[in-house]
Amino acid sequence: MDTTVERLESTTVRLVLSFDQAEVKRAFGKAYGDLSSQVAIPGFRPGKAPRMIIDQVLGREAVRGQVIGDLVPDAITETVDSYEFFVVGEPQLDYEEPQPDQPFTVAATLTVMPEVELGELSGLELVKPVIKPTEEQIDSIVEGVREQHSVSVDVDDRGVQQDDFVYVTYQVTVDGEAMYEPEELPSMFLQVGAHYYKPEIDADLIGMSTGESKDIPVTYPEDHNDDRLAGKSATFTATVDRVTIRQSAELDEAFFERVGVADFEALRDRARREWEDQANADVDGLVEAQVLAIMTERGSVDLPDTITSSRVEELEQEVQRRLRLTDSDMDTYLSERSQTLEQHQADLRRSAEREINQFLVIRAAAKQLDLEATDEDIEEAVWTLARSMNKTFSEMWEMLERTDTLDDMRTRRTTEKVLSHIIEQASIREVELTHEAYTEGEWARGIPGLAFIVGDDEDAETEPSDETTPGEDESPDAEAEAPVEETDKEAE
Repeated sequence: MDTTVERLESTTVRLVLSFDQAEVKRAFGKAYGDLSSQVAIPGFRPGKAPRMIIDQVLGREAVRGQVIGDLVPDAITETVDSYEFFVVGEPQLDYEEPQPDQPFTVAATLTVMPEVELGELSGLELVKPVIKPTEEQIDSIVEGVREQHSVSVDVDDRGVQQDDFVYVTYQVTVDGEAMYEPEELPSMFLQVGAHYYKPEIDADLIGMSTGESKDIPVTYPEDHNDDRLAGKSATFTATVDRVTIRQSAELDEAFFERVGVADFEALRDRARREWEDQANADVDGLVEAQVLAIMTERGSVDLPDTITSSRVEELEQEVQRRLRLTDSDMDTYLSERSQTLEQHQADLRRSAEREINQFLVIRAAAKQLDLEATDEDIEEAVWTLARSMNKTFSEMWEMLERTDTLDDMRTRRTTEKVLSHIIEQASIREVELTHEAYTEGEWARGIPGLAFIVGDDEDAETEPSDETTPGEDESPDAEAEAPVEETDKEAE
């Protein structure tokens, strides 16, 4: 087979595949043999029907279709792989019907992802937020550790107070009849104010002392699970048997030994490290978002509408699939997001353009830097996943193949390698922020890829789709504090 390749446009490639007479003759022989074996023809055993009979029964078009199916797809795949084209959609074929005794030529027109002209990748100027806790936040963590190691302490010198833990024996009287025998009275353990049973009982327990009894009038709802009480007014006679409180652990040597630190300062240091680790968990993702935004901005990508529209359609199908799974509809979806259909469609188009552009620049950078994921990379990732799921390597590999996940793993690993390499070569400016200043987001204004943090719409499409920010559930009214310190750091 001879092949010529012509790029008609930035996203259109024309392949001319020429098969010589010998190749075509072999393909016809194989086609007749396969059809004779696959299709039951009356009067002939499988594989024994003559060609003339196959032509009469199945038609010459079936044979030619088999020939084209045997020759063309593999030839296109071989050429595409050789030139490293990324094909979108199905090829358009142009050919005259093949004949057994003649050469055969096929022209295949392919839509391919455009080539990317990358900008400078080294020495990018990036910003990395470093979130620092306040002393009050560290105090709160330390107090939480003390509470985790708290002990129950009996209280005998006062009455029941809010949040006390109380052991109560009780009797319920309905229409003058007691529900329980005196020697079989039930008991309960509750925290006052938590409303484990009924709010009015919690309120009436306050002030009672150990050993004291009180009659508390209650009304049970119509749907109460005990038919004897459903919809009834009753008297709940409560006797306080025991009152306890949870007492935080003392900051002594025994406590420090239990929690694995030397002293109080070591406990605070550990609390600070844990807080910073959690608060900064997504910071690396924000740095990567900057890299992707800069790469996309500097890279020259001629992205035709046909490719974008194809991805928009896929994203819309995914939205519809999620709506079906949750038994919802588009009107509800739009209402929950305070969006019109036009705004939703515009969001999908921005997402599609962002995804495709980022994919293309990463793919081009991986080739330029020779950082594409290797088979060894994928095997290592599969091993890691297999161990985490308590499966063998073969079981994990088969599952990933079955769910078409291996290609996604390769893409993710390639992306990780490219971003890691570029970040290592970057100039990173660390900005120390309080948690409040970080959450408020003003620090991110003007930084490529981080407009979504500030809430700017003009380039919100650069928001990484799976990123979350520490403290996103914090009160939006918290006052922002100025950055504590800025330092320049050349990534090593």
